[in-house]
Amino acid sequence: MGMQGQVLCANAPAAHFDAEPFHVIAEPELAAQPLVAVGVCLDPFCSAKFVPSRPWQRYCSAACRKRDEAEFRRIGQKAAPALLAWQMGRYARPGPLADLSRVGRNYYSRLAADWLRDRRARSNQQGAQNGC
Repeated sequence: MGMQGQVLCANAPAAHFDAEPFHVIAEPELAAQPLVAVGVCLDPFCSAKFVPSRPWQRYCSAACRKRDEAEFRRIGQKAAPALLAWQMGRYARPGPLADLSRVGRNYYSRLAADWLRDRRARSNQQGAQNGC
């Protein structure tokens, strides 16, 4: 307790969990193998070729970035509960928690595979329309 009954929070944990972004953790791997070819818009609805103004640029425009970020948020909101359930029961003994963990793992795996397949299909279709 601080002065006059105030609680000191200088060493208190953060109010929320804030994980480092994937691109920070995987920087050398992404440099060796980008998610898309350099100069191809990451937004699968666009997939246009462009000249990046910065080495790390992944989108040809702010509109493409915003649209793709919205998709990432939408998928992330679906994936997050499954990831949480998967990790909660990862080492659980057989029973309801282990069952929930298995369902979370299966859901996440299916979601990730289906989303990647869908993004590739949209990107290939749009790339063909753009002459890529």
